Amino acid sequence: MIKNLTKKAIAVAIVSGGLGVTVLAAPAYADNAPHCVDRYISGSTATTQTARIYNGCSYAVWAKVVWDYGTDGPCLYHPSRSSSTHTVAILPRAFAGADSC
Repeated sequence: MIKNLTKKAIAVAIVSGGLGVTVLAAPAYADNAPHCVDRYISGSTATTQTARIYNGCSYAVWAKVVWDYGTDGPCLYHPSRSSSTHTVAILPRAFAGADSC
């Protein structure tokens, strides 16, 4: 009985500690491109995910795809009504939006 309680206490401590580290390590959502720029995940496979930026503005913008846990996409010139994509591995990456650059 005491052995089982000790194992449960250790398991709870490990899980609690792991969750605390995860919450503290989570990056902020970056997304400062203009509101007329659409950004979304446009497709994925078992190993990759593709983000798309579409410039719905009436003017040209410089923008890049932002990923958590890795390098962002390149800063690209987007004329009005144009789009670009950026593909990365699914893990550990997470789509975080689009930034002006």
